[in-house]
Amino acid sequence: MLTRLRRIAVACLWAFAGLAWGQDSAPAPQAEALRFDILEYVVEGNSVLQAMDIERAVMPFLGPGLGMAQVEAARSALEKAYQQAGWQTVFVDVPEQRVDSGVVRLVVLEGKVSRLQVSNARYISQGHIRAVVAELAEGTVPNFNRMQAQLAQVNRNEDRRVQPVLRPGTAPGTVEVDLKVTDRLPLVLSAEMNNRHAANTRPLRLSLSARYDNLFQREHGLALSFSTAPQQPAQSQVLTATYTIPEAGGAGWVVFGVLSDSEVEPLGATTVIGKGGSLGLRRQLPVLETAGGVHSLTLGADWKSTRQRIQSGADALHSPLRYLPLSLGYTATLSDKDSSTALNAALTFGLRGLLGRDVACPDLVVDQFECARHGADGGFASLRLDARHDIGLGEGWRLAGRLAGQLASQPLVSAEQFVTGGADTVRGYLEAEAPGDHGVLASLELRTPNLAKAVGDSVQDLTLLAFAEVSQVRLIDPLPGQAARSALASVGAGLRAKLAASWTAALDLALPIRRTTTTPERHPRVQFRLGTQY
Repeated sequence: MLTRLRRIAVACLWAFAGLAWGQDSAPAPQAEALRFDILEYVVEGNSVLQAMDIERAVMPFLGPGLGMAQVEAARSALEKAYQQAGWQTVFVDVPEQRVDSGVVRLVVLEGKVSRLQVSNARYISQGHIRAVVAELAEGTVPNFNRMQAQLAQVNRNEDRRVQPVLRPGTAPGTVEVDLKVTDRLPLVLSAEMNNRHAANTRPLRLSLSARYDNLFQREHGLALSFSTAPQQPAQSQVLTATYTIPEAGGAGWVVFGVLSDSEVEPLGATTVIGKGGSLGLRRQLPVLETAGGVHSLTLGADWKSTRQRIQSGADALHSPLRYLPLSLGYTATLSDKDSSTALNAALTFGLRGLLGRDVACPDLVVDQFECARHGADGGFASLRLDARHDIGLGEGWRLAGRLAGQLASQPLVSAEQFVTGGADTVRGYLEAEAPGDHGVLASLELRTPNLAKAVGDSVQDLTLLAFAEVSQVRLIDPLPGQAARSALASVGAGLRAKLAASWTAALDLALPIRRTTTTPERHPRVQFRLGTQY
């Protein structure tokens, strides 16, 4: 490609004498003393940089009465423009020439990939790596900015690392690339035991999961998980399946399904039996990626079906529910040298006429939402916000904070409520002790530096922590006898440990400050988690 720069008009016409330079030219001091007009640069051999960028690089070095210093400066500026744009294998040369009429030639040498080799790949196909890292295809002039983004995409799987090794090619002006792969079987098996249980159920919970992250050699992922109450399995059984389809640039699809089955006896002779299922679809769309953060949107739709039966002797109350809520989510992950911030916002809404139906409840025929929750009609909207910030305090100490909440347009069914209490919200309480339509949650957690060295080689990471957590939820139009507001608060301490052989452990001792119907005030509760992963 030949790029010509417009000639700069000169106020006064200069008599111009043709000059030549090369290896056999006059001695350096005499050549440096020579002056000539530079009215135009002709750039030969360019195929990747825009003409405007070339003009911007060399324009400052045009004018009358210049010399070789300005030619070299133009060459250097143009070469720098290529490299700043990501073309690291491009060089600019000043060929031997005779300057006529103020025209100077610059020659661009574009280093192309002459050979690409993928080595040591065991669990991912070489063809897939070549397709993802397309910037290193043979015959191309590689842009290193795009190449780094493509390598980040192929390396996002923690089971694989691809490292490029570049060397000069056998032909002048070419480069050879070897993509060295370090990978392992993309199969992850994990198990966890904890005591995250709801009221009126046995304390222990067992979770088993499996994940494979390279189906069909296209990096599709399939994850399966099952959780139950091992002491009495009928009280809680949940099966979850998730399928992910990643795309270039961080976009992708997620499909998931959940089946749940529970049987609880909260009121002596009364038994609550709940069965449910849901299918969900998510479309993940990256919005903006900068050096300090990533912003993305998520579009979603869920089909949810629940069947609850309250059995008391020979009498039974059924409340079936089937609906299709839609959602729009925003996620931002921001980080700098010693702090990180995660922001999540989700707008969920239901369309009243979508999958609407009337059901018997128990003797009257009413809308299915009215049967499940007094005052609900299916045309709901809720906005949920969650902000988390983690900052270093020096010498390994860290402070983490969280603020979350929800606003709702009407009474919500249980699956859409803002629920607090338990290991992920307010520790010291049972899971989901305080559900509400509106709600707010705040927490602070102080973490120590890694204390593993004080314990021994069997512990890789050990962190102690202290925390304080508080929440309040409110019901819209509560029934007679229902509390309109519920508040939880606790303080406590705990530890997090990573043990040898892929074991992790968490232990919290929390002191509830507010009393509930199931948790006494100032009655300490221990919550634990022990997990392993292979």
